[in-house]
Amino acid sequence: MKLVTFVADRSEEKVGGILSDGRIVDLLSAWVRIKEKLSLPRGPENGLEYGLSSVIHFLQKGDPVKEVAEEIMKYFEAAGREHGEDADKKVIYAPNQVKYLPPIPQPGKIIAMGRNFSEHLQESREHWKEKGRDIKAPSIPVGFVKVNTTLLGHEGTILCPQNVHKLDYELELAIVIGKQGKNIPGERVFEHIGGYMIFNDISARDVQVEEMQNQLLLLGKNFDTFGPMGPSLVLRDEVSDPQNLSMRLKVNGEIRQNSSTCNMIYKVVDLVQYWSQMTLEPGDIIASGTPSGVAFSRKADQPPWFLKPGDILEAEIENLGLLRNRVEMAP
Repeated sequence: MKLVTFVADRSEEKVGGILSDGRIVDLLSAWVRIKEKLSLPRGPENGLEYGLSSVIHFLQKGDPVKEVAEEIMKYFEAAGREHGEDADKKVIYAPNQVKYLPPIPQPGKIIAMGRNFSEHLQESREHWKEKGRDIKAPSIPVGFVKVNTTLLGHEGTILCPQNVHKLDYELELAIVIGKQGKNIPGERVFEHIGGYMIFNDISARDVQVEEMQNQLLLLGKNFDTFGPMGPSLVLRDEVSDPQNLSMRLKVNGEIRQNSSTCNMIYKVVDLVQYWSQMTLEPGDIIASGTPSGVAFSRKADQPPWFLKPGDILEAEIENLGLLRNRVEMAP
């Protein structure tokens, strides 16, 4: 199942499931309207409406809510042919009728990896070698924190601050925690993963470099809108092998990054296990690093790749969809 968070008709945030034809089912409204028609065991409904009210609540409630959502989606897969009246009552929306929000608008933690793809590590090493600095492979997973105000949904606008002149992209696989855990052993990692989505770690490289020269890193990664993610959260059981997914990022139709999650240095299991030394909770996000092809590592004799107003970014990961965003100058 693929889950989105969206607004439509000036309403509050809704949780939607994506049908095979791309339409979006408002899960909570659908449950209220058709629950008597579903082939579910009759019994206590404690927590079902809570679980369908946000993606984090969905993850917290686990299998009982997931099973109800699956029944709702089965019903509406046939609804276009058999139950058109339900669509007319604003249970189903076309993609162009909604505004996509980040699938998880308010995660507790967003942990982003650095230097976690071998080819990106190599291009960074070559870039910094010319400047007299040696970049080494990390002996442990290394990263930084992205804050909630960076988050942006599918089709949202990335705002470049007026003082930023080197705006960059980083396509990443995001791991979303589904079950609370601490010191999670490797063999139980997947029990704690709720799903996966696309993440684009937007960076102000000029600000970032100045910070890193002072042995810090925060603002260069955390301007508003610097964390596009989505378009949906793809639940864990829809992704058979997260370490074998092709990934590609285009700017204005030009391929900039083209790789696979198989090239990650520290794998999904390694990252969840390592970062679970602090408690991980449902909705927490671990962005797993980017492959080569970032603008910052372009050589001086090559045309620059830094982003500019009007650019369209399309980030794709196999089985997870396409995340599209436009760049504009911040007011």
